[in-house]
Amino acid sequence: AQGHEGLDGDDKLVFGVESDSKVLAWQRQGGQPAWTQDALRFRGLSAPLVLGRSVVMGDDNGLVHFLSRQDGQALQRLSTDGSAITGKPVAAGQTLVVVTRAGGVFGFRPE
Repeated sequence: AQGHEGLDGDDKLVFGVESDSKVLAWQRQGGQPAWTQDALRFRGLSAPLVLGRSVVMGDDNGLVHFLSRQDGQALQRLSTDGSAITGKPVAAGQTLVVVTRAGGVFGFRPE
């Protein structure tokens, strides 16, 4: 993998984002690839966060993407103020928090 943003994972999978924003999942035991998602390439994705049944990442356009942990398929997309998401999304209790380059702080309560 050629990522530089960071990783997150659960007891079965580890998730990462490559430098071209391709999202990858590997099996924790043994390191074999589990799935790859190319649909978000070149969007400047943040490091991933495992949250519920999703893997969550922000992008350079201020969008927050939710992918299925199981197979990488898109589940949901939320918008912020249009400026880049800075840093990794954070879970604070049941709230997903992202910060944008323009100084916006957004909290979402995904179902």
